[in-house]
Amino acid sequence: MQKKKLLTLTLIPAMCATAGIAGAQDYFVQEKDKNSSVAARVPAGYEPLGIRTGGFDIYPKVDMGLERSDNIFFSDTAKEEDMIFTARPEVRAQSRWSRHALMGSVYSNIRRYGDNDTQNSEDWGANAYGRADITRFSNVYGTINLGRNSESRGDPSLSENIAEPVKVKNNGFVLGGQFTFNRLRFGVDGGISELDYTDVRTTDLVNFPSGIQDQDNRDVKFHRLGLRGDYALSPDTSVFVTYEYNERKYDLASAAAERDSNGYNISVGAAFDLTDLLRGEVRAGYLMQDYDNFAYATARGSSFNAQIEWFPTRLTTVNFNAGRSINETPYAGASGFLSTQLSVTVDHELLRNLVLSAGVLHFDDEYRGLDRNDTRDSLTLGGRYLINRRLTLKGEYMHSKLGSEGASAFRDYTHNSIKFTLGVQY
Repeated sequence: MQKKKLLTLTLIPAMCATAGIAGAQDYFVQEKDKNSSVAARVPAGYEPLGIRTGGFDIYPKVDMGLERSDNIFFSDTAKEEDMIFTARPEVRAQSRWSRHALMGSVYSNIRRYGDNDTQNSEDWGANAYGRADITRFSNVYGTINLGRNSESRGDPSLSENIAEPVKVKNNGFVLGGQFTFNRLRFGVDGGISELDYTDVRTTDLVNFPSGIQDQDNRDVKFHRLGLRGDYALSPDTSVFVTYEYNERKYDLASAAAERDSNGYNISVGAAFDLTDLLRGEVRAGYLMQDYDNFAYATARGSSFNAQIEWFPTRLTTVNFNAGRSINETPYAGASGFLSTQLSVTVDHELLRNLVLSAGVLHFDDEYRGLDRNDTRDSLTLGGRYLINRRLTLKGEYMHSKLGSEGASAFRDYTHNSIKFTLGVQY
């Protein structure tokens, strides 16, 4: 889904920065790690053994799943059920060095439909992360990712007439650094990412007599620069200010469909780790995206982001996430859409090796320059059972729906799926 790809561009530098602060002074709450979330915790005796070679640990695994979907095309007017076999082999490696760090992974996602083999897909990805510790309190880091994904048929950016999943190449890199001086910490990162969409077969022979729908108008490159400064008020609380600048450049630049733009997001916030009950980060600010084509109105508005973990007991973790961003859309007349996301998940450790989970997710997408507003909601119920350190059994039920309003509304749909996955690791 294009929204997810844009969200990934924002999250990668933040994840790298978090990984890059290991070994710095302990003024900042992100380094305390007082609590361990239920979902991230692995009980003693259930950890993967891995393969130790030189200064690295290698962890191979494969997840094999069986999924039943009641609406594989995500359309209330053309509902069709199907059984789907999934497989995800992966090999992950990470260093055991006392200073510096290097890690990476390669994986594949395979989906096979029982009755609709035109929807089959084979995706893959590879990524690497490295950190060089200049001093105990300063480091530089970088990430690189290569891959190809298949867009979900429920993506509201897609045409209703496509006959197969759209393949998207997603390549990029991030470089950054972080420097700590007593109670002050400064960070900078920047990167380039590109999305390359593959042409797809279509059933709309009126507008596409060749039977192929060109996707080149969606190919885009993202350039990003981020700055952040933190000040530690106490060992449990710090405040910060961030500035993010971006440029979005499309490969096709016809006068009628010029979609190039640049924008920024400036915000202030606080990070906290209060007693053993609450930790997280919140920020609020202002964002803007200005388009080269004067026909597209500038998108602007308030921005916010929050990731909060609440630990009512050691056996229960409640996660709250919220955010707002300006995302791209291929629809003519629309400069983009302002997307607001809210989610709450609860993980409970019923037994040492059995975790039950529930979550709700809400999206509100307001299109700029187009009479359309989408609301997307989903409910997820699931569980993870660790059979032993080699085998894991997971089950998940998901209900999702989309409601679209306006003269250019997308199709409405409801979708239900149930999936069981067996994980094998070493």
